[in-house]
Amino acid sequence: MDIQILTVSPEGNVQLPESMRKELYLHSGDQLAILVNGDSMMLKPIRPLSSEYFKNRSEEPANPPVYREEEVNEVVSQVIRKVRDRKRT
Repeated sequence: MDIQILTVSPEGNVQLPESMRKELYLHSGDQLAILVNGDSMMLKPIRPLSSEYFKNRSEEPANPPVYREEEVNEVVSQVIRKVRDRKRT
């Protein structure tokens, strides 16, 4: 699982790193759902079910990675620690 620290712009935008967009096969105009749980959030791509979509994205993985909640919480905790450590220095 890759960890990146993103900065929120004054308009409330964040830019996903190119490496993550490629790994998740995200393209301009794709939609993401945001799930918020306490002080944690998770972005999940919304994948249409049309066959046309899949024809145009032949590199789409058959089984995208699935993470357990515990794995996500651990990564979120690591990111929070990294950010706090940066602020202390």
